[in-house]
This record gives sequence, structure tokens and C-alpha cells, in this order.
Amino acid sequence: MLLNQIIKDNLNLKKDWAKQYYDIADIDDRERVLRELISLSDNYESFQESVDPKIIDGFASEDEYRQFFSDNERRLEILLKRYPEAIKNQTRADRFAMAWLNLLTDSRMGINFLNRNRVRKDVTRCLRDLLVIDFVADDILCQEWAQFAEFWIKSCTRDTTYDSTAFGLLRLNDKRLGSKIASEIIDVTFTLPEKFGYTEECAPLRNIFRQTFLKMIDHGDIYWSEAVSDKNDLL
Repeated sequence: MLLNQIIKDNLNLKKDWAKQYYDIADIDDRERVLRELISLSDNYESFQESVDPKIIDGFASEDEYRQFFSDNERRLEILLKRYPEAIKNQTRADRFAMAWLNLLTDSRMGINFLNRNRVRKDVTRCLRDLLVIDFVADDILCQEWAQFAEFWIKSCTRDTTYDSTAFGLLRLNDKRLGSKIASEIIDVTFTLPEKFGYTEECAPLRNIFRQTFLKMIDHGDIYWSEAVSDKNDLL
């Protein structure tokens, strides 16, 4: 079983799976593990026989067992929406990342009567790709958003083209970099969606990005407050 091959020695499916799931870096492997687990959902004995006993300790009742598989079915549903099957000989695209980049682009352009309808359609499409609209923001989706937020913020801090000015010749200091990330999060999750009536729908995603930003960035609370102030206390 693939799960037995790639898990860490100290993994416990009941206690650690929500976090360890994202440590499976290869998306194809992540999908295969979910499908393997789900295939055992109707037979607890097969589940016990197929999975290393030390990692399934703690399932005290059948209800807990059923909830575990229900959560994994939801994870698989979200994974397939975020990472659709790849076109031949290509890697699987991350729709969350693509949508975020498009929203950043839309947030930087002036919106007027000539382009408003086009921008509205693009914003709506991107929010659908992020599962912000037409999708229930349950705990499993919030975990996926939190993983994406961590991935995005980490990418910003490590990308030399992002944290620089003057064509990459000058690096931003920590304060300017933190302020830039905070400002862009607010633009994508509030300022732009608010123009098209999506403020309420974006609130869960915005809160998760804010919490992740504050957790990951030193003095993040200061940078966030300053970014909010710069946008006329919109939040």
C-alpha cells in the first residue's frame, strides 16, 4: 500500500493525518493515497489488514472510522478541483495559484465602464477556481486554503523577483516585503471582490490568509495593520 511506503514512522492517521497529508509533495501520490484509503471505507477489517497497525491506533468507534473516510472523500473532491488531471506530458496545474495570480493582475488595473463586465467575469471565474463561491467552506476546504496560503506566502519570501525592486537589483527589506504581501492579500481577498459584491463570500479565505500571514511573518500584525490603514480602514 502506497500509504505505508511514504508515511513517516510516527504518523497516526487519527491524530496527524490532516497535517501529514500535505507532506506528500507529489500530487499524484497524494491522490493515490486518498483513493487507496477510500477504497477501504466499506470494510474495516480490510482497512486494519492493509494499513500499518501503528498508524491507525486510536479509532475508538465506527463513527470515527466513518468520519475519517468521509473527510478523505472531501479531500479528494477538493484535490481534483485544485489540481485537475494533467494534459499529456505536463505537470498538474494548480488552479488556486493560477486564480490568485489572475486576481492580483485584475486588482492592479483600473476598472472603468469599458472593462468592468470583463473584469467581473474574470473575478467570478477566479473565485470559483479558488472554491470561494458555489462551494461550501467546511473544515476540509479551510485546511486546503491554509496550505495554499502557507505555500503562497513562503513563495513570496523566497522568490528573488518578488522581493526585489529595480529589475531585481535591490532586495526589499523585511518591512517592505511584509507590507507588500499583506497589501496584496487584502487586495485579492477584499478590495477587488468588494467591487463586485463578493465581500461576504471571500471572508473565510481572507481570515485564513490573515491568520497564516500573522503566524508566518515576524511583526506581521504591524504590517497587516499598516496595510489596512493604507487602504482607508476597509477591513
